[in-house]
Amino acid sequence: MQQTTPRPLRFIGAASGSGGRDSAGNAAAPAFAEPRLLSTLTGAQWAGTVHEPPAATRLAAVAALCAQLADAVSEAMTHDALPVVVGGDHSCAVGTWSGVSAFLQRTAPAAPSFGLLWVDAHMDSHTFDTSDSGNIHGMPLAALLGDGNAALTALGGTQPKLRGEHVVLFGVRSYEPGEAHLLQAHGVR
Repeated sequence: MQQTTPRPLRFIGAASGSGGRDSAGNAAAPAFAEPRLLSTLTGAQWAGTVHEPPAATRLAAVAALCAQLADAVSEAMTHDALPVVVGGDHSCAVGTWSGVSAFLQRTAPAAPSFGLLWVDAHMDSHTFDTSDSGNIHGMPLAALLGDGNAALTALGGTQPKLRGEHVVLFGVRSYEPGEAHLLQAHGVR
């Protein structure tokens, strides 16, 4: 049996809060988690925390943070580390998985697709057209599938980051019809 060397964990903080309603509390998550993670996990690295820049709109702030986060995730993978993102609100998933997609596009362009098990109580598959609240933290999966505002879907290129047939949802208990329609159209299970 072949032994493999475990890849080092590289934690990346994403001080994101503009995707939801509790921006200050959500953005504080990385600062709360960093010392606890590093004192508990041997060999873990903290690569730093990306922050939302001041922006005219919540969408612009989230898109800018996600672009920085995508770069940080891709960079961690370039160094053969396993990136682990500690974020506030779930809008940072757009940056996380856009970074994985960018790395795979660069290193394995013939087969850049990957699978994702989405474990969440919600589908997070709204667009601005289907969301009553306009909260971006309810939109990351739609954006990763290529639906929604271009500020989110075009991170790292205009192609979708995920293929619906490679996505499985687990634990969903609450969703709206627009989200279910979108995921069904993409073949998400």
